[in-house]
Amino acid sequence: MKKFNFNFPIKSIIEANLGMQAIQNALIKDYKILNPKIETITSEKFLSLYKSWNEEKKNDFLRTVAGRTNFKKAKNFFEDKD
Repeated sequence: MKKFNFNFPIKSIIEANLGMQAIQNALIKDYKILNPKIETITSEKFLSLYKSWNEEKKNDFLRTVAGRTNFKKAKNFFEDKD
């Protein structure tokens, strides 16, 4: 089944993806995010942690929460949070 969610706002896409069990498990295992919700990953505490990561880890995180199709939108979303 192909998803056609690229026209939706990136925040909505991330929120929907955060509800997927595989993504939740990846966030818990790889990023130690125990509460995978949009409020958690947009909090000031998390954003300061995100900014301290190297580019590769940031990119992996963005692909995890937004997918490859929405990678650029997600990158802009998190960069605008500065």
